[in-house]
Amino acid sequence: MSTLTAVLSALVDNVTTVLLVAPVTFLVCQQLELKPGPYLIVQILACNEGGTATLIGDPPNILIGSKAGLSFNEFLMHLAPIVAVCHLVLIVVAIVLVRHDRFVPMDVRVRIREMHARRAIRSMPLLIKSGSVLLAVLCGFLLHGVFHVPPASIALSGAALIMVLARTEPDEAFKVVEWSTLFFFVGLFMLVAGLVEAGVIQQLADLALRMTGGDLFITSMVLLWLSAIAAMFVGAVPITATLIPMVQNMIPGVAAGADASIQTVSYALWWSLALGVCLGSNGTILGGAANIVVIDIARRNGLEISFARFMRYGVPYTFVTLLIASVYVAIRYIF
Repeated sequence: MSTLTAVLSALVDNVTTVLLVAPVTFLVCQQLELKPGPYLIVQILACNEGGTATLIGDPPNILIGSKAGLSFNEFLMHLAPIVAVCHLVLIVVAIVLVRHDRFVPMDVRVRIREMHARRAIRSMPLLIKSGSVLLAVLCGFLLHGVFHVPPASIALSGAALIMVLARTEPDEAFKVVEWSTLFFFVGLFMLVAGLVEAGVIQQLADLALRMTGGDLFITSMVLLWLSAIAAMFVGAVPITATLIPMVQNMIPGVAAGADASIQTVSYALWWSLALGVCLGSNGTILGGAANIVVIDIARRNGLEISFARFMRYGVPYTFVTLLIASVYVAIRYIF
């Protein structure tokens, strides 16, 4: 389940992933007579980790990609390898979490074998149409650099196409759009733009450069760890939106001080930011939108996952993955 969640989160955004997977987890645990809490915690960790691997997987990556001009393929090539390593750590965490629920009674196993998954599909034609459009959109993301079409245009085209194929009324489709989230982003961008125009971001960038001495390694590590800690308690998206213009202002100064190319410095800083905020969002319930969604789904199903209980597993996992990410950034982009 953790691997499935991580892969889905890389292919679609992580909130959509948990909306699909969390109810399935409750159903599976109900049928297997298992406690769903540990499995949901693992899925939150897997969701944020898997979303780190691609441009579309996690909202912070979408923000970074659009502002830094980084392509879908660049995210895939530079972040997917480290995410795969982090997932191996997650498997160990999963084994520890569910170590007391590893055996299912034989009568339950017999009942499970008699189930037929195909009966759950309500409309095979709609499944084929939706799957085909999703595959076409993913191919478009991979090839958008060849055709010079922005990922946003590809995503909107896919949404329009499935609405036509499924014969969905536009007003019905617009009802399920997360308007509150979209307007949150609008307000956040306006706030950050005001800070940029006022010169606050430039002052913060200059202060950061003076503190790190323009050293690429120190700047990358400070950016990675501070963004992760901030994301744990403030949320990944606000921290990313605040730090993006700061990183943009820091890149020329770090490149001059490190005597390195702009591209090398850009990669080191942008990937440090992406890894910091995405992996850091696993530290607490407040770290990411997917975390809050899963906790809310659990509460509606009569299961309480406390802030402290989540941190007991989230913080150690986050710390270990940040250590791995630090080594990865240092070896691949700095030394």
